[in-house]
Amino acid sequence: MGKTPEEIEPSPMPFVVSFFAAGITATILAALVATLGIMGYAAGALLGLIVGLGFVATSMSSDYAFCGRRMSLFLIQSGYRVTYVVIMGVVLAGWPA
Repeated sequence: MGKTPEEIEPSPMPFVVSFFAAGITATILAALVATLGIMGYAAGALLGLIVGLGFVATSMSSDYAFCGRRMSLFLIQSGYRVTYVVIMGVVLAGWPA
């Protein structure tokens, strides 16, 4: 990202923000699962993949384009976010009601 070790200050804030953002994502995904009647691990994974690629990765792509960051960083960051949305979909749609 082009920062020196001196420019990076340890802070708990990114972890707090990430925790709440993941909670909001899970809540919205749960609402989609319920509204669409998604049931089963495979259907949940597919919904997670669609949401992850269709909303998460695409919205991140414009940020990366404007910031001029490397493609490898985009793939790493969007990849893990898409992965956790897929996992959320599996858990939410596959969990017995």
